[in-house]
Amino acid sequence: SPSPDMMKPFMGYPMLDSAMWGFGAEAGLHSLRLILSGLFDEFPRLKIILGHLGETIPFALARIDNRWSALPFFVKKLKKLPGQYFRDNFLVT
Repeated sequence: SPSPDMMKPFMGYPMLDSAMWGFGAEAGLHSLRLILSGLFDEFPRLKIILGHLGETIPFALARIDNRWSALPFFVKKLKKLPGQYFRDNFLVT
């Protein structure tokens, strides 16, 4: 379940925690967490199907990779840029 801090932006706006915004934001966040966990380095042939045009991730790939590249080297544990994992391991409906 989401942490109380993550729920604060939705408080008082119950319409935001549903399909209007919350579901997509959470599904996108979980997808990025799968990528950043190193899952796809361990299981490179694994495919994930992500609906709703990729929960906006395809539109943010340049930003995600740019910000990843700006991290200190000791934080980065992936073999590829996060965007490449998305392109290689996610199917978008």
